[in-house]
Amino acid sequence: MHPSAPYRLLAAAPLVLALAACDEGGGEPGAEPPAPQAVTWHQDIAPIVAQRCGTCHVPGGVAPFPLDSYETVRDMASVALSSIEAGRMPPWMPDPDCRDFLDARIMPEAEKEMFRAWVAAEAPEGDPTTASPIEVDPGPTFEPTVIAAPVEAYTPDEAYDDDYRCFVLDAEFPEDTFLTASQVVPDADALVHHVLVYAVGPDTLDAVTEADATDEGPGYTCFGGPFPRTEGAAASGNPGLPTQIGAWVPGSVPQIYEDGLAVPIAAGSRIVMQVHYNLLGSASEPDATTLELRLTDEPPEMLVSTRPIIIRNLDIPAGEAEAVNFATYRNYTDEALTIAAVAGHMHTLGTSVRSTIQRADGSEECLLDIPDWDFSWQQGYRIPRDAWVRVEPDEALTIRCTYDNSPANQPFVDGQQIEPRDVTWGEGTLDEMCMVYMTLIRPYTPPAPVDTVCSAADADCVATCAEGGRDSAECILSCAGQATCGICALRQTIGCGGARCAAPFSALQNHACMENCFINTLMLGGDTSACFAEKCPVEFAELSTCLSEVIDSGSCDAPFADTCGLELLR
Repeated sequence: MHPSAPYRLLAAAPLVLALAACDEGGGEPGAEPPAPQAVTWHQDIAPIVAQRCGTCHVPGGVAPFPLDSYETVRDMASVALSSIEAGRMPPWMPDPDCRDFLDARIMPEAEKEMFRAWVAAEAPEGDPTTASPIEVDPGPTFEPTVIAAPVEAYTPDEAYDDDYRCFVLDAEFPEDTFLTASQVVPDADALVHHVLVYAVGPDTLDAVTEADATDEGPGYTCFGGPFPRTEGAAASGNPGLPTQIGAWVPGSVPQIYEDGLAVPIAAGSRIVMQVHYNLLGSASEPDATTLELRLTDEPPEMLVSTRPIIIRNLDIPAGEAEAVNFATYRNYTDEALTIAAVAGHMHTLGTSVRSTIQRADGSEECLLDIPDWDFSWQQGYRIPRDAWVRVEPDEALTIRCTYDNSPANQPFVDGQQIEPRDVTWGEGTLDEMCMVYMTLIRPYTPPAPVDTVCSAADADCVATCAEGGRDSAECILSCAGQATCGICALRQTIGCGGARCAAPFSALQNHACMENCFINTLMLGGDTSACFAEKCPVEFAELSTCLSEVIDSGSCDAPFADTCGLELLR
């Protein structure tokens, strides 16, 4: 795994110590000024290389060659300088002009200048007996309380270029638990493309365990999340998102939360690890990727959740060198969203990703800007606690992804560069994605007991939707953005009224707002009906009127009661 240590900046030694005799009695007349002190390996460069390069460029490290001695650095000095000048090394993708992030790997200009001078002087070694002390931060680490793993190693199927496999790990949670640190440890790292880790709650666990039992071999096939293609979440009556508790992509570091923060794992949950294996360039071999966790039963001050904003309807035409995709997602809730960290994700055609906040006063604030995307150096970027970002109600988040689909930027498969083709959203390495993950923070409140699909507060929201004053369907849709109960009611509404309202439902379904608004609600919460009313008001009004007539007739009462445990007040 790519280490990404929070390097401490060393005070750079002076490049030259050229002191001129400038007072009246200073030095012999006509004397030569002292010669500049040369920049040398032991005195100046070794501490910089150790600090900036020493966690990756070591024997057995993730970098392709070591930089752990005078000889190895001397031989690569010109190449290293080119990478430093181009900004490729040390690897740090966010533009510092956007905002400050913790642990930024940004090489000070004084250190760059010193390295330039050393290379220009043909890399002198200096005196090892007077070498400068070297201090290297080992990077973020934690002591795991649990190491979770699949029951047995899995050998990816060579029949597929991309093999997506989910594994139910051996960790169990009889009580509510809180995660304070996690780290995915890839085993067959030549094959592991990325890893997503979820806590699947007891209400959706049956679909997962059934798939694990019936699919041949370790784990089961899955796409886009922990559930099998049988749509386990929907079958169980809860189509909500599982809790994402960890991830790994090239460049990842251990996820360690500050004191007082934790990710909740509900009692009865199991951990499902989705591993994407890419076999385009490597032969298959057994993989035993594991997950390290630090857990506690002490409730935190604040809960952490991870949600992405995404563009699923990507349009990346064949041959286009600058294909731009853009979307906006609004905070339709009545509370501010607090963002403590961000991360971008694209595949290999991506060239830049940017996200901004559209403020209520019309101004725009940069959230994340990666102007030169590199798939090999993805990671999350933590915002200093005193600078956590608040997105107030009715303010919006934007996401903009740019792709180079020109012939020169195509990947190589089996040693041959492929021809450009139209590329859209997909899980495969040769597909693309556009995502900005956000780590959201909210105060911890003890969960209320739930006897049915719907908690009491959520049931009240839906129950009053038939009382008048607002279209019943629009009311139910507004409840759907609040909790599982509202989502269940929405599904039953569509199920019982879909046939009678097929025409307006089809018109809304074919509108781009349908997917955008459901993604908006799923990721950020809030009132889905407000999103529809803003983005496709005509189509939404026609469907809402039709479905409300069905609801008010009592046709949906039975499915509401039987499936969701709801009773509409009339």
